[in-house]
Amino acid sequence: MGRVFKRGKKWYIDYSDSTGKRIRRVVADTKRDAERILVEKERKKYFTRENIPIQEKISLKELFEQFQSMKKKRVNPRTMDGWNSRLRFWEEKHKYKIFSPLSRLEIERIIDSLAVKLSSETINNYVNVLRQVYQYAVELKVINENPVKDVKRLQEAPRKVPRFFSEEEVKRLLEYSNPFYKDLWLFFLYTGMRRNEARFLEWSDIDFEQEVISVKNKESFTTKSKRSRIIPIHPIVKNILTVRRKESGLVFESPEGGIFSREVWRGVLLRVAKRANVKNVTLHTFRHTFASWLVMEGIDLPTIANLLGHSDIKTTMIYSHLAPDHIKKAINRLPSPLSD
Repeated sequence: MGRVFKRGKKWYIDYSDSTGKRIRRVVADTKRDAERILVEKERKKYFTRENIPIQEKISLKELFEQFQSMKKKRVNPRTMDGWNSRLRFWEEKHKYKIFSPLSRLEIERIIDSLAVKLSSETINNYVNVLRQVYQYAVELKVINENPVKDVKRLQEAPRKVPRFFSEEEVKRLLEYSNPFYKDLWLFFLYTGMRRNEARFLEWSDIDFEQEVISVKNKESFTTKSKRSRIIPIHPIVKNILTVRRKESGLVFESPEGGIFSREVWRGVLLRVAKRANVKNVTLHTFRHTFASWLVMEGIDLPTIANLLGHSDIKTTMIYSHLAPDHIKKAINRLPSPLSD
């Protein structure tokens, strides 16, 4: 790294260019401006050495706003909230109004600073955001290469085994619930649907003839994976839907009409669980229970991933610990060429 120094009223920079030639020259009237110019010279030297020339100029704000607008069309609002905070973080780490990517060394130093307070999984998510921003810059021909592409992911701790209900816990929850919420809990248990998927579910999404539920994108709702899926209707769910059946509207409509507020069902579940003495409960526990039942019935993980709407089967793998007994049974069923 070069240096800045003052002679008279002027500030100079002293550095070596990409060929190794030493250069000293006056550049500014203030130390701050001289330091900024030196950093820019060193940055250009780095990109020259790494063959990452900057193609076009774009303001930092414009790049991040364009990327944010593009990403917003591809993820649901809740996911976008997480992206927005990480985008603000990385935008603040860039020093100049005109976009110039951080160097590999700068990125590694930021990762080290994050490691003091965040988990490896969270840091990997932060780095993934920057990786996608820079890849977008490549696509815009602002830079030729993505400086983040070779940054290694941190080793993540194994994911915790998900909490799921025992049969006794389910019975107690149903016992302490009114008819509406008894139906809702059973619906979650036998479909594995997410909260918002059930909140926005309409009667037009139910095919009683084919006995399937369509989970799909709508004007008012987008699935987490952005993809539609089909869930077969279990007999218990069929009975619930048949009794509640209407010509149109929401399947689980609020007493006032329209959609339930986002946290209402969670609040009711917590109160019911407290009375039923069932601890460590979330609405997602029903989904985990649905998945665990499928695994214990010997259903393969790709099928379970499809039913749950997982975009990456690695997410489904958190249930694989439940499968060993069924895998062993499958192995034992293989034919033996030595048998009579």
